Parts: sequence; C-alpha cells; structure tokens
Amino acid sequence: MKRQPKSILYTGSLNAAFGIDMLLEAFKRIDDKEYELWICGAGGIQNIVEEYAKKDKRIKYMGFLPKNEIALLQKKCDVLVNPRSNRDEYTKYSFPSKTMEYLLSGSKVVMYPLSGIPKEYFKFINFIEGDSIEDLKNALIGACEDKNFYNSKSQQQIEWISTEKNSEKQVEKVKSILE
Repeated sequence: MKRQPKSILYTGSLNAAFGIDMLLEAFKRIDDKEYELWICGAGGIQNIVEEYAKKDKRIKYMGFLPKNEIALLQKKCDVLVNPRSNRDEYTKYSFPSKTMEYLLSGSKVVMYPLSGIPKEYFKFINFIEGDSIEDLKNALIGACEDKNFYNSKSQQQIEWISTEKNSEKQVEKVKSILE
C-alpha cells in the first residue's frame, strides 16, 4: 500500500482531555495545502471536529470506523498522532494501547513523552517537545518532513513490536516478576 505524504491520522475517542482540540488548532496553523488531517472516532467534542472539517477541507472527519478500516488507514498515512499530553495526573500511569497499534503499522508516530511509556519505546517515537500548540504543530511538520524514516526505521519498528511486545514475551516478563 502506498503511503500518502503529509497525511496525519488520529484514531480514538474525541475528548478534549485527549488533546483533540489542540490537535485541530495546531493543524489549522500548518500553512501548507498538501497536508491532510484524518480523524476517526466519536466522543465528547465530535461536533467541534465536524465544524473544523467544514471550515478546512484538508481535515477529513471519517467518523467511527471498523478496526480493519482503521488498520488500513494507519498503514496508508504518513504520521499517526496521539495528542494526549502529560499534564493530567492519570497520564503518569498511562500507556495508551494505541501506541503499540500505531508502531505496528510502520507509520511515523508523534506523541508527548508520557510518564507511563517505558524508555525502550522512545527510539521509535517522535516526541512533542513542549506543551504549546506551536510545539505540536512543529512536531507534526517535523515528522512529515522526515524523508529517511521509511528507508530505515519503519521496518525496525514493526519487527521490534512484533518480536519484543508479543504475548509470549509479555508472559515471560510476568513470570520473571513473579519468581
């Protein structure tokens, strides 16, 4: 499947607590007509997402889609984003499951360095440095402009998730902790 350059995808709940409003505002500030923001999901601020999509034709709101369609989009896009910040108390213990899902797609991943994410994941994630909308915008642009990723890191990322984070390895880790 051919990837679409400068396409940014978010999949998940559309709640302000997850930074969706900041993502919309950051994308709005990208002054390049070739960029697209694809959003899949439903939730609390869905109406705001729909309003942004009406005002900016580069924003594609796709609604709530089946898992197999989401997986295809994750492999077609250039960048996957999780705009959940580290500001709230619960994120200190949070490891969004979409992190593994995103990495397994082989796409570039942009997110905040949440405290609940082990350091071993850091080599595969483009982190948002800072808490401003401008910082989020710059991280998205930086990831989209990375022309070497698909030649070097994409396959490494897929292999690492597939071999090191599979169910057998996780059971081994739990056993070693209990022994």
